[in-house]
Amino acid sequence: MKNSDHVKHLINIISINFRNDAGAAKSIEENVKSINWTVLTEDKYTHKLLPLVYFTLKKNNLLEYVPEDVSEKLKGWYYSLLKRNSLLFNELSIVLKDFETNKIEALVLKGAALAEKTYPEIGLRPMSDIDLLVKNKAEFQKAELVFKKSGYDSSDEESNETFSNTVLYEKAFFKNNSTYTDIDLHHLLPYLGYEKDANGLDNNLRIWQNAEKSVFGGQNAWIMSPEDAIANAIGHVAVLHKVENIIFYCDLGFLIDKNSIKWLEVINAIRYSIASSCAYKVLFRAKNDFSINVPSWVLGELESISTDKLSFRRVLANNSNLFYLNYLNKIGETKGFKNKAKILFHFLFPSVEYMKKAYGSNRFIIFWYLIRPIRIFVKYSIMVIKYIFESISSRDSNPSEHTNIPDNK
Repeated sequence: MKNSDHVKHLINIISINFRNDAGAAKSIEENVKSINWTVLTEDKYTHKLLPLVYFTLKKNNLLEYVPEDVSEKLKGWYYSLLKRNSLLFNELSIVLKDFETNKIEALVLKGAALAEKTYPEIGLRPMSDIDLLVKNKAEFQKAELVFKKSGYDSSDEESNETFSNTVLYEKAFFKNNSTYTDIDLHHLLPYLGYEKDANGLDNNLRIWQNAEKSVFGGQNAWIMSPEDAIANAIGHVAVLHKVENIIFYCDLGFLIDKNSIKWLEVINAIRYSIASSCAYKVLFRAKNDFSINVPSWVLGELESISTDKLSFRRVLANNSNLFYLNYLNKIGETKGFKNKAKILFHFLFPSVEYMKKAYGSNRFIIFWYLIRPIRIFVKYSIMVIKYIFESISSRDSNPSEHTNIPDNK
């Protein structure tokens, strides 16, 4: 994450939304005056955040310190994102209506859920696509048919049924309309992990158990509980994409600011997920750099969790494609040596279509079929060694003293 001056100024402005002190806006007047607006508005890294910057400055009566031409540009970007998001939400309501007609329950994820239900306005949270979660593979297949009937295309076609059922937990559908709508359909969220929680539920089952009813454009849907949304955000960004960005911290800030968070539920959700190794670092920065209200005792608990003995799944997720994590879980759940061997065989030797997409070559497919098992063996051997080393290191580490957990949290 960049630390240039204009990014620091940007974070100071956005952080006003998460500060409870009455003098928050007054304290950054000098920051607003000293910003190099040319650099800030031309930086691709911060460009998507400018509508939120405009909203924050206007709300706190700070636009008077911004050059008039810059203020007009910020206003233009603000209304441009508002228009695009409005069109995306209109398309989402159509999809949800089709789902309801076909008796498919959908949970709206990430950007769309946050923009509609968590941010002060729908035009403040940029979205590159819409993410939907259905309950299982059967619902996933029903939803695929709905998308095709509604004029959506998909580039993710896979003929090997064993490979597809084991690995592919999501599929992208797109429609070449005025907004070029891109919808990612999921039937599980592997970056949350497969470890069982204290009640014996895996993370995906828990999400549905805790889900809250909501409405998008007059159509019924589900959203995650705020506690699961926090764990999901950390797992998705810090584990899947392996990078944090300012939008991610804005998501956390508005989630925490708008809801009365049950922090023990957040801790338990993170404890049994592959995000447990990075949650402390992420929320520590949220508190210190973005003024997000994360209790100190929560940081203490998460720091302790981050030094717990690592599971091999966590090491695998941190160092590999999540498709491999799906395979590990599927093999573990499958009964019978013959069935396990079948899954392993299709992992080592997937369909020709997959090999072409994975290795980008038609002429050397046979070569890649020969070399793939060797590459996988070497990769997993390295991860086993890494797992052993990190397990020993975490066992020898001494967690620092932490604040006691308050009662009734």
